[in-house]
Amino acid sequence: MPLTDADLDHLADLARLELPAEDRAGLRRDLDRLLGYVALLQEVDVDGVVPMQRPMHLADVLRDDEAVRPVGSGDLEALAPATSEGRVVVPRTVDGSG
Repeated sequence: MPLTDADLDHLADLARLELPAEDRAGLRRDLDRLLGYVALLQEVDVDGVVPMQRPMHLADVLRDDEAVRPVGSGDLEALAPATSEGRVVVPRTVDGSG
């Protein structure tokens, strides 16, 4: 059953959309095709098919939590190429004029 102007107006109201007149014919055609595809899917016999959430079994593989000593600022300073007063020195990327 093709989409009518009233159907299109109702959908636009539900979606709170304003449909320009020049877009209505193309949108109606696209929605008709989409609804036709949905109708085709509804005809598929799924008796005996077990519903599933995803096509393959997925499981998170996580390592066990292990308590470790937190990294301190001294350790980070030792890794930095240059520091000053406990801060990492980096090249200037922005001039100070702004």
